[in-house]
Amino acid sequence: MSDVIYNETGIGDLKGKTPNYNFNIPYFDIATWHDYIEENFRSIDALFHYIYEIKQYKGKWENNTTYKENDVLFIADNNSEYDGRLIKVLLEHITSDKPFDTFYLENTSNYEILADPNYAYLYAKEAEDARDEAVDAKNILTNELFTNYYTKNETDTKDAVYYNMVKGDLDSVKLEFNAKIGQIDDVLDAINGEIV
Repeated sequence: MSDVIYNETGIGDLKGKTPNYNFNIPYFDIATWHDYIEENFRSIDALFHYIYEIKQYKGKWENNTTYKENDVLFIADNNSEYDGRLIKVLLEHITSDKPFDTFYLENTSNYEILADPNYAYLYAKEAEDARDEAVDAKNILTNELFTNYYTKNETDTKDAVYYNMVKGDLDSVKLEFNAKIGQIDDVLDAINGEIV
């Protein structure tokens, strides 16, 4: 509990505040503890709205509910493939009494499944690996000794073949790297832009 800033006196309804966002940590054996928790939720709500600028977040996806275009919903169903994901409503509609996965399969044009931020890390790691490969290949290509050797022996077929092979490897790695960068951009666009 070292991350908790405790009241110096230990007296009052609050045990303390969190260090970063000053959230309330109430004693739970008092009658008004829920007021402090409600204040925390209101604070979190305001922070998320500011950070993500989601204008139409409607909370948990519900059965038999009307949703409008651009509403953003949260899937909270342990049995759902999309549990924990955000979705964006593309067409105004009324949901049925079916579970989300079933309803979604029957009405895919109603929703866009928004990007999972966890994938951004994976793509970034893959791009980092591709970048390292590109750097290694570039170092081979631009190595002063190799370049000098190749320049002095341009007419040697073996040198030319090796040079072109390494250059081809570098071009391949560059394409892979650029593809990963594109995937990262797509994920970040989805996270930062498409849920606005």
